[in-house]
Amino acid sequence: MNEMLTYLYLPMMDYGKDRRKFVVDWFNNNPNGRYYVNCKYRPQVKDDPDLKYLIGKGFLKVKREGTRTSRKTYLVKE
Repeated sequence: MNEMLTYLYLPMMDYGKDRRKFVVDWFNNNPNGRYYVNCKYRPQVKDDPDLKYLIGKGFLKVKREGTRTSRKTYLVKE
């Protein structure tokens, strides 16, 4: 069975508590959702304190898929 995937679009928000709450709420409402990172025009995890915080707390998990020369990195709910 194919499950419907949803993708997070994070609006322009300042780093901090409100932005983290937005991400947590979105992932709680979309448990199969994905948030692509580390590619052109997308957030870089190394530069984003909110995403690093949520990964460190164990709420989000980094996943990678693709071939050796063409990979996509995304975040999913742990």
